[in-house]
Amino acid sequence: MKLNSLMSRRVGLGLLGVLLLGALAFVVMRSGPLAPIRVTVIEVTEGRLTPALFASARSRHVGPT
Repeated sequence: MKLNSLMSRRVGLGLLGVLLLGALAFVVMRSGPLAPIRVTVIEVTEGRLTPALFASARSRHVGPT
């Protein structure tokens, strides 16, 4: 009976360890450096570029240094 008890405890702890390692791997894959990133895809359109008010006001500060 003692051998059966030790074996069931060993199996239980092994399963717990595998479960904890799986949970850790899941957290690393979802929120760590390997986590998927959100990518936004838009269609390319052709248009004119005009300076905005901020860009035109700052352009007078550009000159020889």
